[in-house]
Amino acid sequence: MPHHARRVAIASAVTVLAAMAAGPAHATLPGQNGPIVYWDQVGDHHQVFTMGPEGGPATQLTHVTGADATNAAWAPDASRLVFEQDFADSARIFTMRPDGSDVRSLTPTGLQGMPAYSPNGRRIVFDRTLPDEDALWTMKADGSDLRQVTHNRKPGKGECRCEGSPVYSPRSDRIAFVRSIDDQRAALFSVRPDGSGLRRLTPWSMGVAGKVDWSPDGRRILFSSPQFERPNTTANVYTMRPDGTGLVQLTHDTDPKIDNGADSYSPDGTKILFAGNRTGSFQIYAMGVDGSDPVQLTHGTDAHWANWGRQR
Repeated sequence: MPHHARRVAIASAVTVLAAMAAGPAHATLPGQNGPIVYWDQVGDHHQVFTMGPEGGPATQLTHVTGADATNAAWAPDASRLVFEQDFADSARIFTMRPDGSDVRSLTPTGLQGMPAYSPNGRRIVFDRTLPDEDALWTMKADGSDLRQVTHNRKPGKGECRCEGSPVYSPRSDRIAFVRSIDDQRAALFSVRPDGSGLRRLTPWSMGVAGKVDWSPDGRRILFSSPQFERPNTTANVYTMRPDGTGLVQLTHDTDPKIDNGADSYSPDGTKILFAGNRTGSFQIYAMGVDGSDPVQLTHGTDAHWANWGRQR
């Protein structure tokens, strides 16, 4: 189950319990290419790993049990990582150093995930699930000063009304994110960090899968479509301008057994990371920004959600 869907399932359970008790993406900035952070499966759980800018040996940073460590993103100065842990009854946001030490909890309770730093590193945007609403929030990098960005109340049974994969533009003037209704309807949106200027950039029918990123120069948004969950379809990687025009398809698979999920631009703006299951399991690939010359970087069990950091 995708991690956002898993968190929604947890949220549903929390909502039921609450009712019974009462009577629940990081912009790639310009720079030299540094290490890549991503998740991979180890035993029954996902853990956070890093590898070099050309792939190479993987370093496991988290060793959590009874939870999944996922959805990690670099701080702009590459001094810390922010990531999500999904537990049986909660989803929480943590930060740590690039070697996996000094783990700090920012949201000790509730359902929060998909965190990403602002370009100046002072704030973190994330998805927060409440019993009647799933919306984007921001907080300071130490977990204080929570502010709600979007308002997205759940209409009723059968519809998710979920937000996901928020990512600041390099200029910090907009946040791109995915809003989902169900497995057939999801669209790419953008909004100002104060919650104003909400825009839908893609048709609901097109669908959007997983992760979103902004090019280092701010001229393109990276995403994939449709959702992996949509039957008898293939997800491919696309870019477009921030106003929703200039759509360009970068991968061209047609086999419904294959999906390609957008992950991240490189800091130097010459490559794109994506996750594809063309070998049977999801692995991370790097390709040119025009979709050329894809090269497999990982050889693990279930790798995804890569974020390309800058050299320190």
